[in-house]
Amino acid sequence: HANIDEVIEEQEKSLALLDPLPAALSRPDAYRLAGYYYLVKGDQARERGLVPKALAAYQEALQALVRCVLIDQIARDRFQPRGSPAASVLRDGDSQAYLLLSVTYLRLSDPDKAYEAVSKARALDPLNPQVYGQLSDVFLLQRRKEEAEVALMEADAITSLQEGKWQ
Repeated sequence: HANIDEVIEEQEKSLALLDPLPAALSRPDAYRLAGYYYLVKGDQARERGLVPKALAAYQEALQALVRCVLIDQIARDRFQPRGSPAASVLRDGDSQAYLLLSVTYLRLSDPDKAYEAVSKARALDPLNPQVYGQLSDVFLLQRRKEEAEVALMEADAITSLQEGKWQ
């Protein structure tokens, strides 16, 4: 995204409309998208050696993604009372938000929280190879090389299954 600042500016306009609303009336996807864009901005700044700017963008990503997860959970609890038939059919959370949250925590050098977030993403979407790639990154930062290798093998196996290459 060469124009990431413009993209974020537009996204912030959306968030400005949503922020005053109670979480139960808000939209998690706007916050997930904002978190993603802040991650991109942080990565671009880091690549240019602008570490303070990168850290500030990662903090913005963290705030947006934590809000996303909160809104998602409140909406889920509100519209899917525990034990109802709808609760058993609909998904239990936003796996992509947890995946992005894990990436953000890694960028902020917090591997324990990154592990918690990626574990939640894996529980919600156990056949997503991206989740296992992220899990591998977390394990590497925690110096758990063997577990990182296993997570990568799981990602490869899932990808092969999904592409029909597994015989």
